[in-house]
Amino acid sequence: MLKMQLIREMELRIAEESDLVLCMQNIRHLNDQLELKKQELKTLTEVAEPVANLFEPKRPGVEARPLVDRLKDTPEKLKAYLQRLRKSIPQQVLSFVRSFYPKANLNVVADGVAGDCTDDKLKTIMEEVEPIADRVAQHISLK
Repeated sequence: MLKMQLIREMELRIAEESDLVLCMQNIRHLNDQLELKKQELKTLTEVAEPVANLFEPKRPGVEARPLVDRLKDTPEKLKAYLQRLRKSIPQQVLSFVRSFYPKANLNVVADGVAGDCTDDKLKTIMEEVEPIADRVAQHISLK
């Protein structure tokens, strides 16, 4: 009877040791995954920080809001910025035209492309003016 109890205890100990080894392997695997996630988070933070700073720059002496909060606000701030650009860029270009032709009637372009201009003709015109647009863009302020 004692021998059977001893055998049973040894079997239980071997099973527990196997479980312990499996647990240790699992912990090692999870620790490796944790380290990979930490590295991914570090890289993501390094990449996301400049994006968040575009719309909410860090100020000396003022504690920055958490990065995730600043990033959550970024899409709306980007939309607002693009809306301002949508008005500002044509305004600047029309100001350039007016500086050369003070009496030019700029109202004719207010409604967009001329009614008799086909899509193909507009595409051709856009290709023709692209080099000029590139040069004009160098003088446009995005602030």
